[in-house]
Amino acid sequence: MYEVVVSQKVSPTGIVGLDHIIGGGFQKGSLVMLAGNPGTGKTVFACKFLSTGITNHGEPGIYVSFGENKQTLIANIAAQFGPEIGKSLKSEKLKFLEYTVMTEVGLEAVLKSILDEVHRTGAKRLVIDSYSAMAPLFEKSGVRTVLHAVLGEIIREAQCTTIVICEVPRGDMNLGTGVEEFVADSVLLLGVTELDGRPIREIEILKMRGAKLEKSKCIFSLEGGFEVFEPIDSNQTEAPAPFKGIADAPNRYSTGLVQLDDILSGGYSRGDIVLLEVEENVSAADYSMFTLPCIRNFLRHGKAVIDIPSIGIGMTLPESLMKQGDLKLEQLNELLTMCVPKEHLEVSPKKSQVWTFDGSDVVGSLENFPAMIDKLTQKFQQTSLYMEGIDTLFSSFGPENVVKILNATITASRSHGNLNLMILRPGIPLPSLYSMLRSIADVHLKLIKKQGTLLFLGLKPWTGMYAVQINPTLGFPWPRLAPLV
Repeated sequence: MYEVVVSQKVSPTGIVGLDHIIGGGFQKGSLVMLAGNPGTGKTVFACKFLSTGITNHGEPGIYVSFGENKQTLIANIAAQFGPEIGKSLKSEKLKFLEYTVMTEVGLEAVLKSILDEVHRTGAKRLVIDSYSAMAPLFEKSGVRTVLHAVLGEIIREAQCTTIVICEVPRGDMNLGTGVEEFVADSVLLLGVTELDGRPIREIEILKMRGAKLEKSKCIFSLEGGFEVFEPIDSNQTEAPAPFKGIADAPNRYSTGLVQLDDILSGGYSRGDIVLLEVEENVSAADYSMFTLPCIRNFLRHGKAVIDIPSIGIGMTLPESLMKQGDLKLEQLNELLTMCVPKEHLEVSPKKSQVWTFDGSDVVGSLENFPAMIDKLTQKFQQTSLYMEGIDTLFSSFGPENVVKILNATITASRSHGNLNLMILRPGIPLPSLYSMLRSIADVHLKLIKKQGTLLFLGLKPWTGMYAVQINPTLGFPWPRLAPLV
């Protein structure tokens, strides 16, 4: 997680990820338009903004509502996001103004009462929910006048950072009259799209005065509040902590990740064929966060591992395992077997056993692959992990023979109750191979990237969508899976 240095010139939102992107928060005394369709998280955003001001900075706030009453709002927010935020919304530092019924005649009086409360309470944060309820009460020509009055008297003079919520009808992305966006210092748009049959929440920064943005569109979640996800950085780790092996549940294999074990109801089943499908913009470092923990857990429990690395990955697995310091060289020499094409023998690693295969000798390979799996299983008298890069096998054996090789390895793995973990990367010009692998897989997991955020989901079994973040306290880039809610 990034550390955000808070300037006295900004009002931090308290929203994880967002403050880092916008330079610490909104400029103090600025007008922010927060727009989106119903149910996109605008109220949660606004409540988090007020709660942060009260709890973390001792700043009084005002919530102006033209629809929901105070009790209902606090009850809904507290029920969904915990009692702490509900407690802060009940603070004496928060003034709740309700205007559930208004007429055009009363608009001026309402605006005056808001101004009076800002000055009386010394409020530094103000939320108006929503501008959409106010807009029909004055002509378009009066919008600029009203907003300038709010901008001048409340924001500039009182240095009260103001969020104006704008409801956008479903199917419509018109934020209002167009004048509002011009007057506002910042404009944020919340939306919900769909990816692989699952909803994805996105926040788009359309305008942000005073901030140099490197990224204007991000994925966010309402799980436990409001969290905006940034691209992960494998270097954002602290001092390494020893990897603690995870015990396998009966008839199961741990994935090496407690969260993933929970998602898969205890991990992988014995004899499972696991397909990890990787989209083209997902790097080897990204998907290794889901393969290395499993490999480490097998080795920590004295189980053999056979690895056919994907193209371009090289023989880096032994070095990656040694970096964390919890595995000894003797363990790797005994338990880890790197399985490589014979032409790569000269670049093979020194910290493991190496078994080579000849892509031109299909008949020999059909005998040798199962024999190797049988030999290691019998040697250690327990099941093992067989991990194969499908692209390497395809490149070595070609489209006509790769299916035969896969059938031989899968059959051998299943017969011993081993775990077979297949890495499927894009670029193989054989659609029928993709279809076959997806159909025979017992577990089908997928990694994709959207707005620079690494996303994880399960197709077999069906799971929700998770944003992949890094837990820096572990000292190595293994994932924290944040549900997209």
